[in-house]
Amino acid sequence: MRDFQQKRKLRKFIYSPKLILILVIIAVIVVRGAWGVYKKERESRANFKLAQSQYIEKEKMESELTAKIERLNTDSGIEEEIRQNFGVVKPGEEVVLIVEEKNKTTTEDGTKQSFWSKFKSGFLGIFGIE
Repeated sequence: MRDFQQKRKLRKFIYSPKLILILVIIAVIVVRGAWGVYKKERESRANFKLAQSQYIEKEKMESELTAKIERLNTDSGIEEEIRQNFGVVKPGEEVVLIVEEKNKTTTEDGTKQSFWSKFKSGFLGIFGIE
């Protein structure tokens, strides 16, 4: 009979609202801590991917710079850089400059187009008609 009464007291204690409330509070604290760890893990994973992509980019930049340095160690590379940056030529070479016309409102025969003819050609050009 005492066993039965002890089991009954134990069940009464286990199912009491106070113990259930304490267990719920403990569960909330544990879940909240786990959620914080999960968020930090996701953030660190994103940071790792970002760092990895930056590392790959820096490696690529390093290989490009190494190739450029190797090219500049040759006479032709130095000459090319000087020509490109300073616009110089060797004695005896000539430079040809091609300049486009600024006035594009003239027709093929050299006469100027009127406003109406420019408007008409532009409007008809929308529909593919010349």
